[in-house]
Amino acid sequence: MPVEERSNSNRMANLELLRIVSMLMVIMLHLFTQGKVLQNVTEGVNYYFSWIMEAVCYTSVNSYMLISGYFMWRTKFKWKRIVSLYAQILFYTIVLAGITFAVMPSRLSAINFSKLLPVFSGNNWYISIYFVLYFLTPILNSAIRSIKPSTHRSVIGILFLAFSIMPSVFFNADPFLVNAGYSVLWFMYVYLVAAYIGKNNIQLRKSVTIIMCIMLVLVPMSKFFMDLYHLVTGDYDIQGTFFYTYNSSPVAIASVGLFAVFLGIKIKNEKVAKFINKVAKTTFGVFYIHTFFLYRDFIWEKLGSTKFVGSPVFIPYCFGIVIGVFIACSIIDFLRAKLFKLIRLDKLIDKISHAIEVRIRLE
Repeated sequence: MPVEERSNSNRMANLELLRIVSMLMVIMLHLFTQGKVLQNVTEGVNYYFSWIMEAVCYTSVNSYMLISGYFMWRTKFKWKRIVSLYAQILFYTIVLAGITFAVMPSRLSAINFSKLLPVFSGNNWYISIYFVLYFLTPILNSAIRSIKPSTHRSVIGILFLAFSIMPSVFFNADPFLVNAGYSVLWFMYVYLVAAYIGKNNIQLRKSVTIIMCIMLVLVPMSKFFMDLYHLVTGDYDIQGTFFYTYNSSPVAIASVGLFAVFLGIKIKNEKVAKFINKVAKTTFGVFYIHTFFLYRDFIWEKLGSTKFVGSPVFIPYCFGIVIGVFIACSIIDFLRAKLFKLIRLDKLIDKISHAIEVRIRLE
């Protein structure tokens, strides 16, 4: 996921560590959903583990946007950032599509080919939303810098009621088109929350950790309670996954709690901090490589995502495969960065960015 708002200072390695942890949780989410684990695990310890981990990992995407908002509210819009990110996406799209079509010619179709245009084809919802949000940052940042803290708090509170509490209470009713958190509206809100924490140097208390744990417990407990309700009554009108959304109140609160925990971590060892920052640079590549739409279902199948759902080794398998996917994709992105440096692509990006800025100023 996008990482251009990164700080290279050691004191910010704590949030870079959160970026890495969040990416590991994203991979776990995809193992459970794209890998069809949740569809196939039906009972026993593995069932409860899967739904508990699903709840924990749902905080990951909000955490990414919290990191972005925490840094980006004070920065200026730069075309170089967006051009550089798009160049990376375009590179991966061309390379990964070429490999996929060569290995699996059956995937070559008019529909798949039409989905190859990065960002605009909508085959990766997070990237599309992020691009739109980034173009809105000049407006958001201007408002954030000028708004009073009391007004900022009020806006956050009112929007939390509208975007999170109301859908949670009314079983995912969506009067404001938040789309379970898969929307620009929701990530604008998360951005505002993070900016408030950063701008006012809010030091969240340790009690937030306890609240986070309580919120996380509520999510899977709601699922298990509804399982029992369905079994007893036979009424399946209300699904047990209504809290499993990015904008549900428990997930939103737990995400801020997780952010607070990492914000309070002090990483004093310079070598450790540098290593964390170096690995964090690859997280966008990790995200894009393992979620590429042409082969993600095939990859999870080959990795045996459903093979062990009834096995005693299921839990270690999940952690092992998540870490393995992260390491493999991280190495690939590290090599991609070396290639970009070798061919001096940054020079071309500078020229393109400058040309865009000049054209806009002339108009």
